[in-house]
Amino acid sequence: MLNIVWFRRDLRITDHAPLLRAVAEGIALPLYIADPAYWGQPQTSARQWRFTARALSALRSQLAVLGAPLAVRVGPPIEVFEQLRSTSNGVTLWSHRGAETPYARTRDQAVSEWAAERDIPWNIFDAPGYSPDSPWLEQMAAETLPAPEMMIAHGVLPGKIVSERILYLDDDDCADVPAGPLPARQTLLQFLNGGAEHYQTARRSRQLADGPFPRLSAHRALGTISDREAWQMARDALEGAESGAASSLKHFMGRLSWRRRFYDLSKSVPAPLPSALEALWPEARDVADRLDAWAAGKTGFPVIDAAMRCLSATGWLPDQSRFQATRFASLILQIPPDQVGQIFAQRTTDYWPESFFPNLYAATGAWGGPVRLPDPVSIATSADPDGAFIREWVPELGSVPDAHLAAPWEMSDAEQSEAGVIIGNDYPGPIVELGPALNDARTRLDTLFAAPDYPSERAALLSHLGAVIRAVSHS
Repeated sequence: MLNIVWFRRDLRITDHAPLLRAVAEGIALPLYIADPAYWGQPQTSARQWRFTARALSALRSQLAVLGAPLAVRVGPPIEVFEQLRSTSNGVTLWSHRGAETPYARTRDQAVSEWAAERDIPWNIFDAPGYSPDSPWLEQMAAETLPAPEMMIAHGVLPGKIVSERILYLDDDDCADVPAGPLPARQTLLQFLNGGAEHYQTARRSRQLADGPFPRLSAHRALGTISDREAWQMARDALEGAESGAASSLKHFMGRLSWRRRFYDLSKSVPAPLPSALEALWPEARDVADRLDAWAAGKTGFPVIDAAMRCLSATGWLPDQSRFQATRFASLILQIPPDQVGQIFAQRTTDYWPESFFPNLYAATGAWGGPVRLPDPVSIATSADPDGAFIREWVPELGSVPDAHLAAPWEMSDAEQSEAGVIIGNDYPGPIVELGPALNDARTRLDTLFAAPDYPSERAALLSHLGAVIRAVSHS
């Protein structure tokens, strides 16, 4: 009997119940399937695959030390499983529960029907922190599961971890960052041992991407470290921590539950936005030029352009910068959220759909007012007072005086000449007139909130969201 451990986004050997149980049953085959149906979705990108490929390489090395290297296959899951079944004396499937997305539900339903027709058992486990049968804090405090001590060699060829071109993903020049359990722990330890002391201050000041942030999101998206492992590392660091760091650590530990909240929320909240929200985006309007300028970081608003260029180059932004950039695009530039979301999702190495889309809804105003409109001049002045972030990512403005860096179009011709930056030539002028655009966005939001069908839709959404949050927070 071949026990196939189907790795999806839980690429680790510790705190992994399906792996531990499958090994206890006998011959275990660790397997990852690169499904073209997933990687062909508009939200996926080469940077996401490259990060995944590096995590798979690390996982393969760890499993090889235990005696059974990771097998990697490209193709529809059922075809891969059928090929393995045809060469084995029976198979059993083991995995964590899948994502709560239309693609994952369709995939898992098809695999479930295939397995049932062939009397193949499929043992599914909730990842640590995601079981509905026990309180979240209780799951976090429970003992983490060890890695298997030894595995019986399965004799299946490991296969190649393919390049992004095999999956027909477009070229992507995003900087690569280390992936795997060891880099995940190193990233977290760096925050726990130093950054946590200043984390809250950075958050309250809406500091931009150069702040002391945990930067664990991509590792959590692939499960190279479990939420329980991260929570317990933070809990251990909390012992003896000084007051500033202790406050940050408690906040970080609480934030680990947010993904569980969104996971639960995504089970029943429909993907389309409430119909009343259609009033926010004028019909039949061509926004291609605005979308291209926003995506390229050439809107003429330096703090927004810096954020988009940083995201394009690194695959990461802190929450506040993400919120500001997407809200500016959807409300000020009037780009529909599906177009905003596709660009932003592609560029995030840490794309995790269950939390990505609820946050996108929040940025559009879907959860109701009061909505704080993103004034890029105020954001730059308060969050980047010395201009370091803007100058790093918008170097053509490097010689612009601090007083004009947030709004360089306000410089006189003589000031532009002195700074060596001609607006409209060396750097674009504002793609929209800011004052009228802010007023128009406020008017459209007021119209939305006054729509007859909006209160009931908003109430239903908020009621469900509140129930999910209470269920997790009180457990």
